[in-house]
Amino acid sequence: MKLLIGLLLFTNVAIAQINSIGDISLNKPQITIPFALFAGICDGLSQTLYAHYGAFENRFPNANDQYWNPYVSWTNKYANNDPNLGEKFPGSTTLFVFTTDAYHLFRTINKVNLLTLGALEFSEKRPILNYAIDFILYSAVYSAGFTLTYQVFFK
Repeated sequence: MKLLIGLLLFTNVAIAQINSIGDISLNKPQITIPFALFAGICDGLSQTLYAHYGAFENRFPNANDQYWNPYVSWTNKYANNDPNLGEKFPGSTTLFVFTTDAYHLFRTINKVNLLTLGALEFSEKRPILNYAIDFILYSAVYSAGFTLTYQVFFK
């Protein structure tokens, strides 16, 4: 699972670096579609953790519940896992909550991918019809990533 997290983060960084080199159009499908796909995959994983942890546990029986099970891991953001003691470290319940458990990490990766996709999509002025077509395409790719993760991989 650490490999999956590393791959998702590395891919985002690599695509961003490629975009910064040379005169590359930022809103080409080969650059933007992976962001929609990864966002869907991360949403599917976070929702599996939240709503069907048993399915996740069946796939990964040795996963550490304290990190992966959101019904347990939500306490990771607090000192000694006790909400009465306050934050584990500054920002652990807000800005840096993604560092405390898998559910928040994948929700954050999902949002970063969607925000990056939006920024790339509107990086060049184009006819409104192009934006509508892209919206349909990205929605389909996002849904495919979500469905493959949530309904195929974890069923």
